Amino acid sequence: DIVLEASEWARSVEATFKGAKHVKKGKKKIWEVFTNENSNLTESCKCLGANARRFGLHNGWDFFEPSHRKKFMRMLEEDAPDEVWLSPMCGPWSSIQELNAITPEGRAKLVAKRALHHRHILMFAADVYEYQRTHGRHAHLEHPRYARSWHTKAFRRMQGHKSHFDQCMYQLQIPGYGYLKKP
Repeated sequence: DIVLEASEWARSVEATFKGAKHVKKGKKKIWEVFTNENSNLTESCKCLGANARRFGLHNGWDFFEPSHRKKFMRMLEEDAPDEVWLSPMCGPWSSIQELNAITPEGRAKLVAKRALHHRHILMFAADVYEYQRTHGRHAHLEHPRYARSWHTKAFRRMQGHKSHFDQCMYQLQIPGYGYLKKP
């Protein structure tokens, strides 16, 4: 029954939290990866007193470049952020992209685009996520619920709790800041 399922879920979440290392005292360090220069999440975190930082094309981080991925992983190890929020671009993984694949040429282009994106972006996102998790820190990955990316090798290897949120449905807001909306 539903009450039993909720109780089991609550015990599972409680066990996960007990297993996580305690976050150091002081300002929380939060990194947002694959973002733009006007991200509401980073600004909201700063308003709440966190030390928040963005990583995206706007400030020189091109994660298709191996040297950028390597440098980021070194920084991740050295700086040990409390939270890492990953929002890799979802375009190639949208089911709507399959409308472009109605011809053999279109299908071949989509398969090649997804393979490249998987190899460089999704695998990197999964590496960051798993690094944070295995070091007792937090990572969050945001992608559309029905994106094909959830069926990839990269995303399937990530361990943790899956959640589905419709931010508009719940009118997500930050106290004193307002609505937290993504474009």
